[in-house]
Amino acid sequence: MTAENYTIAIIVRNNMLYAWQHSVLKRLLALKNINVSLLLSTTTSVAKHPLALRFIHHIERYLYNCQPHLFTERPVDDLLKEVKQQQSLGVRGLDLSAVDFVINFSEEILPDVLLKQPKRGVWSIFIGDTETVNSQLTAMNDFLSEDDVVTIGLQLETLADEVNIILYKSQVGIDMASLCRTAEQCLHKITHFIPYYLEQMQYKKKTTVLEFSQPNAPKNSISIIESASLIWQKNNGH
Repeated sequence: MTAENYTIAIIVRNNMLYAWQHSVLKRLLALKNINVSLLLSTTTSVAKHPLALRFIHHIERYLYNCQPHLFTERPVDDLLKEVKQQQSLGVRGLDLSAVDFVINFSEEILPDVLLKQPKRGVWSIFIGDTETVNSQLTAMNDFLSEDDVVTIGLQLETLADEVNIILYKSQVGIDMASLCRTAEQCLHKITHFIPYYLEQMQYKKKTTVLEFSQPNAPKNSISIIESASLIWQKNNGH
């Protein structure tokens, strides 16, 4: 069976990808009949890791030699040198109607006018109980809440007043001794989701919508000191 052709646009933040996103894109480009026609880049730079998170990673590097390399940054240019680029993601005059779908790696909320343009919509990854992802904070809330698992998946982004549609999801067991190891497991597993789902579509295999995502759950406000204290207690078995 011949793989169906798809034309894709990619959205990144300031021409950079996290290492896990870089891996996803590399897997996509290895698929047959996939054409990335446009690279859209926002002008927003990635913020520095929160102080509490840097403290946690410092502890875990000492305790477990855990290096959270999957959310280090890498330039996108080495994979998409020949692709047409638009540096600033301005929606005025932007026409994505010829694109089958857009993959949003920016970890930003997109305007409704852009979401409506691609033929098959805008795809993005989610982690935990929110419709957005912040790679730096992967599994943080689930870990601090002492949940057993982190829910991760692929979603179709919908308009601002609607909940996103889950296309594919899975779960990762939480390593109660290590936030770093849990985050790495989540991000490693996620790298397979978009290529897998896309390949199923290409060969017309069963790719049904699994369910509608739930409205965002409220987050407890927690200070940097409280976060670091909770992680320290977990790592010391208290």
